[in-house]
Amino acid sequence: MVRCNKCGREGPFKTTRAKTKAAILEVAQRKKATRKARTSKAPPPPKPEEMFNQLIERRDLDTAVPYTIKTTLESGSLVKHPSFGYGIVVALADEQKARVLFKDGERVMACNRH
Repeated sequence: MVRCNKCGREGPFKTTRAKTKAAILEVAQRKKATRKARTSKAPPPPKPEEMFNQLIERRDLDTAVPYTIKTTLESGSLVKHPSFGYGIVVALADEQKARVLFKDGERVMACNRH
């Protein structure tokens, strides 16, 4: 009898079903063949700061619209937020929400609320 270290139960000692070394190797090869082949990982997505720098590189920061909840935003607009700094509107989630990419990451911002 053998005691399980995890649950504390006692049970009979079990060995592999294969008794010979050749049989053990055959079982191992079958297991190896049935495993999924590992694919190479896709390259990691660019960091938000890198994406932000690429998008803002050619922009004139003087054209940035000061952000308020009432500001009308469009995709591609440059905004200046009082806390987060400069940002670029990546997409409009709906009429009153915009996804804005700032240097530290993307945020969903309220907009167009008159």
